[in-house]
Amino acid sequence: MKLAHFLFLSANLFAISLSAQITLGVNVFYNSAWQEYSEDLLISRQQVYIHNAGASATVAYGIDQHLSLVVAPGFVQRGAACFPGFQLPIGGDEVTFVGNYIEMPVMVQGHLNAWQNRLQFFVQAGAGYSYMISGYREFSFENPEAPAQRNRLVFDEEPNVNRFDFGYYGGGGIGVKAGPGYLTAEFRYYHGMPDVDETQVSKNRATSYGLGYRIEL
Repeated sequence: MKLAHFLFLSANLFAISLSAQITLGVNVFYNSAWQEYSEDLLISRQQVYIHNAGASATVAYGIDQHLSLVVAPGFVQRGAACFPGFQLPIGGDEVTFVGNYIEMPVMVQGHLNAWQNRLQFFVQAGAGYSYMISGYREFSFENPEAPAQRNRLVFDEEPNVNRFDFGYYGGGGIGVKAGPGYLTAEFRYYHGMPDVDETQVSKNRATSYGLGYRIEL
């Protein structure tokens, strides 16, 4: 039911955006992700970062001259480099958890053009659903000569793994006029609300730095 609701909501938001004049765009992201744990675990944030790439499309519906509704379906990896409460294999030192998500953020964007429309500044804020389509755990070992071991997640055997995520987005950036559209550079922060592991506090967090191109139709 959750998956059907997610797909239904995504399809309707996408259709609404296509019902009027729109701006289309594509973005690629460098992501830094981690998970927020309970304070009693005494795990510093420096121990939990993972770094990866992501990509998204953007469909923006102009509400007025300075305000748009943006739908940005995409792919992103979330997780952490130190996942507590998991049984390590013999000789294991630590485990990295990575989830591959499709996401559908819906954001309100405010923008302002400058320098005879050659520059565009924008800020965004909103929320959205994500769904984990696959994932893996990677184990490192105390013996530096031992290769890391990667195990794919089998969701039927992992009832405590929550594949759905919901969170809030915020960020902004700048666009530079290039041809018929704008080259863009942006920053985005993601603040997840559910726990990834339902047996402990494990909420997704991420910062993203993106480059893209957008064009008004």
